[in-house]
Amino acid sequence: MTPFEIYMLLILDSIVGFLAVAMILSGILTIILLIIIFVIYGGEADEDDGRRRTGRAIKIVVPAFVFFLLAAALTPSTKIAIAMYVIPPVMNSEAAKKAPDIFNKSLELIDKKLDESLGNKK
Repeated sequence: MTPFEIYMLLILDSIVGFLAVAMILSGILTIILLIIIFVIYGGEADEDDGRRRTGRAIKIVVPAFVFFLLAAALTPSTKIAIAMYVIPPVMNSEAAKKAPDIFNKSLELIDKKLDESLGNKK
């Protein structure tokens, strides 16, 4: 694992925070633009230049809001990313494949010692 990969794994929480702030700001901007459209241009049937500009702005801001929302939701945290990177090699290692045998032998030894201990106290 290179130092850059380690850095990218550890900075993921900051990236998620940035995406959340960007999502909140674009959501607020979307709400403001919708209020402007309905308050200023709500009752007019004709489309003037201001309404078209506001409509164009909403066509930019709403997709940005959706993008930041999805990006913030789908970007893994640092813990999840490290687990995704570390767990598969560990679980595929020889030591992990031997672990069930060691566990079963340990359990048998504990049972045997417990039986001996209880047998001696009777």
